[in-house]
Amino acid sequence: MSRPPDPAEPAEPADPAEPAEDAAAGPREDAAPSATASRRRLAVRLARWALLLASVVVLWLIFRDVDWSSVGSALAKLTWSAAAVLVALTVLRQFLAAAPLSVFIPGLSRWRALRNDTAAAVVATVAPPPSDIAIRLAMFRSWGTDLVQATSGVSLTTLLFYVVRLAAPGIGLLLLLATTRTDASTAAVAAISVLAAALLVGAIALVGRSERGATWVGRGAGRVASRVRPGSVTAESWEAAARRFRIVLNRQLSSGWLPATGYLVAMMAAESALLAAAIAFAGVPTDVLSVFLVAGALLLTYPLTMLPMMGLGIMDLAIYTILVRDAGAQWGSAIVAGLVIWRLATMAVPLVMGLVFLATHSSRSSAARLRDPAT
Repeated sequence: MSRPPDPAEPAEPADPAEPAEDAAAGPREDAAPSATASRRRLAVRLARWALLLASVVVLWLIFRDVDWSSVGSALAKLTWSAAAVLVALTVLRQFLAAAPLSVFIPGLSRWRALRNDTAAAVVATVAPPPSDIAIRLAMFRSWGTDLVQATSGVSLTTLLFYVVRLAAPGIGLLLLLATTRTDASTAAVAAISVLAAALLVGAIALVGRSERGATWVGRGAGRVASRVRPGSVTAESWEAAARRFRIVLNRQLSSGWLPATGYLVAMMAAESALLAAAIAFAGVPTDVLSVFLVAGALLLTYPLTMLPMMGLGIMDLAIYTILVRDAGAQWGSAIVAGLVIWRLATMAVPLVMGLVFLATHSSRSSAARLRDPAT
C-alpha cells in the first residue's frame, strides 16, 4: 500500500471558487516559522538520519558473516514457474490492500481501487507528500468520483490499516506459540502492539460517540503531532479535522468496517504465503520452517512496515533473527535469499503495475481532453 494522508486530518479538495490570496499583500506573519520550530525540525531530521545510520551499522554487523555467494546461488535457482507464483501472490496482495477503498467510496470498483492505490504508491516513492494525494484526486476526478467521499475513503482505509497492522503481532504470537517456543520479550512486544491497536480503536470509538470526545482526541493528537512536525500542523487544525471526521466515521465506517477489515486480514495472509513461498523457493524445506512459523514471524514484526520503505532492512533483520533461531545457522544464507526474493516481489511488481496504471491513465486523460477541450 501507499502512504496516504494522516487519518486524523483527511485531505480536502480545493474550492475552485475560492479567491486566491493577494500576492501584493506580502507574506503573512504567521507563515514565518519561529526559531524554535526550525530547531525542532532540524532535531527531527537529525534524529531520522541517526536512526538510519544506526540501522545500517546494525544490519552490517548482523549480515557481514552471511555467505553471500550461497545467497546468490539460491537466487539463481529461482525458476520461471516459481517467479510466476510469486508475481501472482504479489498481485493478490495488492488487490486485497486496495479493496477497502471500494468499500468506503461509493461507486468505486475494485479494479479502479487497485489502479488508484498502486499508482499513488509509486508516486509516493519518488516524490514527497502530497504528490500521492494529488494523483489520487486526479484519478478520482477523471472517473467522476465525489472528491469528498474519495478523500474520506482514503483516510478511513488508512485508519483501519493502522489498526490491523498494530493488531497483527497478536496473531503472530499465537502462531509462534503453536509452532515453536517463544520468550517473554516476544510476548511483551506483541502485547504492547496489541495495546496500541486497542487504544487506537478506543480513540476511534470516542471520536464517533460524541463531538466532545472528537474535540478532546483531536486536540491531544494535534499537540503530539505539532511536536513531531513543528510548524506544519497545529492542535487547532487537528481538533477541527477530528470533528469533521466524526461525521465520516458515523456515515461510512459503521457500515463498512467489517468487510474492509476482512480484506486487510486476507492481505496479510497473502503476504505471509508470499514470504513462505519465497523462503521455500530459496531452498529451505517446509519441515524446517513451516508456513505457520514464517507467517508468525512476519505478523509479529508487521508494525515495522510503518517505517520508511515498508521497514526495509529493519523488518528483514527482525524476521531473519526469529527464523534463524528456529531453523539453525546452517539455513541462514537460504533464509536471507528468501527475504531478498520476497522484497524484490513486493517492491518490483507493484512498481511495474503502478507505472503501467499511471501511463494508461495519462494517455486516456489526454485523449479525453482532445475530445473535449473544456474538460
